[in-house]
Amino acid sequence: MPLQSMLDRHAARGIKKIKMRTALHTFGLLLLFYTGISCAALYKWVDEKGNTHYTTAPPPESAVHDREMLGSRGQVLKTIQGRMTPEEKAAYEKKLYEEEQAAKELARQQKRDRNLLISYKKEEELTTKRDEKLATLDEYIRSLVVSRDASHFEYEELLNQAILHEREGKVPPEKLKADLRSAKREFDGYEADLKKAKQEHLNTSKEYDADIKRWRQLKGLE
Repeated sequence: MPLQSMLDRHAARGIKKIKMRTALHTFGLLLLFYTGISCAALYKWVDEKGNTHYTTAPPPESAVHDREMLGSRGQVLKTIQGRMTPEEKAAYEKKLYEEEQAAKELARQQKRDRNLLISYKKEEELTTKRDEKLATLDEYIRSLVVSRDASHFEYEELLNQAILHEREGKVPPEKLKADLRSAKREFDGYEADLKKAKQEHLNTSKEYDADIKRWRQLKGLE
């Protein structure tokens, strides 16, 4: 066989092997590529404009709506909660605050219930203590009324003196003016104390009445 013919045949076989290796390599790369795509996570999410997206990359953290991670058959593998809107955040924070306040109120009530049962064995003990406190407040209120009325009388006397000076075309003395201001402050102070004492009397009565009712409930009497 001529040498040239042998060389041609040898070269053809080499080229054929190279082409086969290249094809196998390319096929392998394609196989790896498509296998990677099929195994990669697929995400479904909706943007702020309502458009639905399917991506292999995770959705942005700023996405408002919930996001879904899908399997190879389209099944939902995982739901990722979207970012809260300002309204949702405010509502959630309000809910947390209300739950916290409710828990504190429950703890306070439970403590008060324990103290009621420990401190009072009979209902009469509660009513007696209530009446004693209210009687003390009544006496305090009566004393404030007397002092308030006396202060008001003194203020009126000083005010009349100042008016008489004005009618006679005279300027009231500085001492009279100072005494008048002092008497007014004293009268206003008694008025404020009297208002506060009356409110305390009302609150005390309500609190003891509520305690008596609660004590009866805890004892199974209501």
